Amino acid sequence: MQADLNARYRSIAGIVLSAISLPFFLAAIFWRSGAVEANVFLAIGGLIFLGWGLLKLLRTPVRAFIRSCGNELPEIGRSYLEGKVLTYHKGKVRGGISIGGDYTVIWQGNRITAVRNSRITDVKKHVKQTKYYGNGVYTGAATAHILVIDFNDAAGSGHRCSVQLHEFQVEMACEALHVFRAEASFSTQIQNDTVV
Repeated sequence: MQADLNARYRSIAGIVLSAISLPFFLAAIFWRSGAVEANVFLAIGGLIFLGWGLLKLLRTPVRAFIRSCGNELPEIGRSYLEGKVLTYHKGKVRGGISIGGDYTVIWQGNRITAVRNSRITDVKKHVKQTKYYGNGVYTGAATAHILVIDFNDAAGSGHRCSVQLHEFQVEMACEALHVFRAEASFSTQIQNDTVV
């Protein structure tokens, strides 16, 4: 589970910045300019790019999520690996859900949540349609299909998490989670005054 989530949160920018540091280090080692300051400057530049790249690669929500799982981590990992995984990627929106036998793991943006299926209280599909206007003229609309899961934690307090998926994926997730809770409800929100 941890390797899969790390792969999903891998930063292309982090890989590129780490790769950019390599020419700086090679130039600092092999280039004989006669001035030690130039080689030191190149080595420092390489360290800056490497540090920046590693920061982007290591600063993901996966480590915090793994720590928050505590003693339930092996059970959550087993459920994740045996579960049905649905992922979504469009532009800057990335998300997904793994529906396992005991746990459901949801990731959207910088948030990863594990929910025990027996604690799910409600499952909803939410359709958000945004209409765009430019200079007072309708220019189009965008529709987002969002799966919303309400659940109780161990202490009994209610929480909500959501993930944006394709329309068909939201239907599949509602059907898979229907086993644990009653029928899914449907809601629509139309946002009209968005200007390009």
